[in-house]
Amino acid sequence: MKSDLLRQIRNLFKEDNIRLNKRFLIFFFFLLLSTTIWFLNALDKTYIAEISYPVAYYNFPSNRTETNDLPSYFTLRVEASGYFLLKQKIGNSVYPIQINISKYLPEIYLTDTSKFFIRTSSFLGEIENQLSEQVKIIEINPESINFIFAEKSTKIIKVYPKIKYKLKRQFIEKNIKVVPSKIIVSGPINILDTLTQIPTILSNFENLSNSISQEIPLKSFKYLTYSTNKVFVTINIEKFTESSIDIPVILINKPDSINIQLNPEKIKLKFYVGLSNFKHVNRAQFRVVADYNEIIKNNTNKLSVVIKEFPAYVFNLNCNPLTVNYIKRSKK
Repeated sequence: MKSDLLRQIRNLFKEDNIRLNKRFLIFFFFLLLSTTIWFLNALDKTYIAEISYPVAYYNFPSNRTETNDLPSYFTLRVEASGYFLLKQKIGNSVYPIQINISKYLPEIYLTDTSKFFIRTSSFLGEIENQLSEQVKIIEINPESINFIFAEKSTKIIKVYPKIKYKLKRQFIEKNIKVVPSKIIVSGPINILDTLTQIPTILSNFENLSNSISQEIPLKSFKYLTYSTNKVFVTINIEKFTESSIDIPVILINKPDSINIQLNPEKIKLKFYVGLSNFKHVNRAQFRVVADYNEIIKNNTNKLSVVIKEFPAYVFNLNCNPLTVNYIKRSKK
C-alpha cells in the first residue's frame, strides 16, 4: 500500500503532468479574472428593484399621542446601482429612515382634528436625502399612512404585584410591600380613564422560608409610558403558632321579656397566628354570638355559635363547641 502511494506522488511530478497542471492553473486564473471583471461591470450598472427599509418616526406633537399602528417598514421601488443593491442584501443592519412628523401635519390638524392621513410620496425628498445619491425612488408602499392622535394625559396609578408563591410548612405571609406603590402613567386619555392599576409581570417563588425582596418589571401596555418600568416587591414571611382563647357567647335578638341562660356560657376559640402578633391577641378583639331568632325559626333546643369579629392577623379559626344549649325563662 505504501508503494502505491509513492508511485502516485511520483506520477504527479512527471514532466507531462506538471505541464498539464500548469495549463489548468493558467486557465483557472483567467476564468476567475474574467468573472471578476464581469461582476464588477454588472455592479456598476443601474437596476430597478424593490427593497424593504426600516422607518422611525419622531417629533410628534407634545400634547398628543399616536394610537394607530404605524408601518415599521417601507417597500421602496428604486432605480439604483448594483453596488447599492448588493450592499442592502448583505448588510447586517440598516439605519432606519427618519421621518419628522411635525413637517407633515396638515393645517386642519390645528383645528383639533385627531384623525388624518399623509401620502408617503410626501416623504420622497426626505428619504432620498438619507439614502445614497445613486438611488432614485420610483414608488413607496404603502401609499399613505393613517394617523389617529389622542389627547395625551398623565395619571397616578397603583401598582399591583402579580406574584405566585409557596411557603414552607409552618410559615405564613406577613405582608407584601411594593416600592413605589404608585407610578405616573402617561398616554392617551381614553386609555388612562379605564385603568385602575398597573400589574407587574407574573413572578413565581417556591418554598419560601425567608422574606425576600426582588426588582420586578411592570407589564407594558401599548401607547403607555411609566415614570419607572420596575418596582421592588418585598414578601415578608414569618413562622406561625397555634393558640386558643375562651370567649363568652353573646345572645342577640332576645326579647326583653325573656331570660335565656346559655350552656356553656363560653366557648374555646382555636386559631393560628404569626409570632410577631402572638402577644397582641386579646379577648376584646373577638365577638362570638348566638341568635335567638334561630329558636323561633327552627324550634330547636340548640343555638349555633357564630364568630362575628376577630383580628385580621389570625386564621383557621375553630370554635368548640359549635352549638350551645339554652334554658328559657319568662321574666316575672
